[in-house]
Amino acid sequence: MATLCDCGVSLQNTGTPSCVPLFGVTKQYILVPLVADDGTENKIDPATTLNNAYFTALINQADDSKRWYPTGPLKNVAGERADAIFETFEDGSKYFIRQGIRNVTALILKQGPELLAQLNANRCSTFGMFIIDNNGSIYGKVKNNDGYLYPIEVDANTFYAKMVFTTDTTIQKLMLQFEWGVDERDEDLRMIAASSITGINLATVSGLMNLYCTIVSTTQTVMTLKVFAKFGNIVTNYPISGLVTADFVSTVAAATSKIRNNTDGADVTVVAAESSTVPGTYTLTYSSQTIADVLQPLVKKNGLDGSTMIGTTGTVA
Repeated sequence: MATLCDCGVSLQNTGTPSCVPLFGVTKQYILVPLVADDGTENKIDPATTLNNAYFTALINQADDSKRWYPTGPLKNVAGERADAIFETFEDGSKYFIRQGIRNVTALILKQGPELLAQLNANRCSTFGMFIIDNNGSIYGKVKNNDGYLYPIEVDANTFYAKMVFTTDTTIQKLMLQFEWGVDERDEDLRMIAASSITGINLATVSGLMNLYCTIVSTTQTVMTLKVFAKFGNIVTNYPISGLVTADFVSTVAAATSKIRNNTDGADVTVVAAESSTVPGTYTLTYSSQTIADVLQPLVKKNGLDGSTMIGTTGTVA
């Protein structure tokens, strides 16, 4: 819509400091829901201690409406703003109507259809993004003069990724494209410099990986299962190795070193051991359970989202 000017407002001052921090080359985006399920807006409070613990907690947030979703490293990022819209009159004069929309494109290297599907599913959400540069600085926006840094709104209807296949001279990649929200203004952008962040480089962080499992067998005292992510070869998938007993948790309050007996509505203590010959295959040993009881395994570990395991159960036989 056309910008309306306030009456009686003078020109704006143009003085600046001798050194203004500048944003670097964009290295990744952090996708963030604009509003959490509890009605609060997702934002960063600059008064918070901005360290590894703070950002790791956001990426691994149990409440997915408050979670951060990094895209991973980007290449060839371009984000030009279209020309402004003017009304032109017969005498050749113009009247400013509105700014043009910023169009963004970027490449995500060496990724395939699994990530493609997850990215394109974001069109069903209302979200924004923080921009991370090569130094680990964060770009967001300010509003209402409240002192917080908010994600830049993305027009979800324009958010689209497509496969770019390998050729004789190029590698496989995803091409990502989207537009900023029509009301997002460059003058509202602000940054938190990497020098204000300790213990973590946000340019290199990764999002959570969805976990799945296959139950091989369930006896009265032992469950054998394969834990994997659905990437690559569908015969073997991508085995998740290195889990320990404490990574297996109950579906109730995520009590550690537990498996849930859905039939009894009770947690059962387990001891986990990974196969020495088949990565990602685990035996969970527990006290004797009743024949025909249904047991639910679940994994909780930073960098992994085990909620996609829920519903895959083993029946004691």
